This record gives sequence, C-alpha cells and structure tokens, in this order.
Amino acid sequence: MTAKKRGPKPTGNALTATQRKQKQRAKQSCLIKAAKDAEFKPHSILISKRQLLSIAKFEHLRTHGQVQLDQNRINEIVFYALKRHLNSLEELYRNEGHDKIIIDTCAYSDDGSNDLNALMHIQIEATKLFEEWEKQQ
Repeated sequence: MTAKKRGPKPTGNALTATQRKQKQRAKQSCLIKAAKDAEFKPHSILISKRQLLSIAKFEHLRTHGQVQLDQNRINEIVFYALKRHLNSLEELYRNEGHDKIIIDTCAYSDDGSNDLNALMHIQIEATKLFEEWEKQQ
C-alpha cells in the first residue's frame, strides 16, 4: 500500500503560476499564524546570494547531502546566529566594563533551549495548518 500523495490529483496538468503563488502564500500564512500563536514575531530578512550559497554548501557538507536547505533550516540558522551574537555582545560589554543595564539588554539565556523547541513546534504546527488548508482545496 502506498502513501497518499498531497497536492493536486495527477491529471497530467502542472500547477499554474497562480496556483503555485496561492499555495506559497497559504504556506507562508500558516507559518505566520503558528508563529504568532507561539508568541514569536515573524520578520522578513534579506540574505545575499553569496551568504545563502555559503549556508547551502555548509549544510550539504555537514549532512553529507542528506538535508536540503529550506526555510525551516534557514530559520534555525538565523536563530542560532542571533543567539550567538547576543551572547558575544554581552561578553564583550561585560569585559569592557559597560553599565549593567547595557549588559542586561544583550543578555540572552535560553536554558533548556525553550526558544529552539518553540521554533521547532511552530514549524510542525505550520505544516499541520498547511495540510489542513490543502485538504480544503
């Protein structure tokens, strides 16, 4: 028994540009809804082609070609980059003797990786919402 495939029935007709765009917007909408429900604030970021290519090459080497670079993985990479950046600033400001209020502004503690777990949950929830949307189509 084979698993039921998602998406339009195989009629030999490819999705039109309008259908692809509608599907893309629905997927994005599901991600935004899941993020807001988890008290995350969705933001768009700009990444240069060179940065994206570097990330893709690194991920390919790191996973031996087993994992594709998708929006979820980019979200995780940006999450870790921001976390490291804030921790570096906190350490730098502490070493330079800045006021406690400035140091505390940069302090980011995610003991137990609560934010990362929430990010993973958002991605799972967004997938569920999108699958529900596809069933209604």
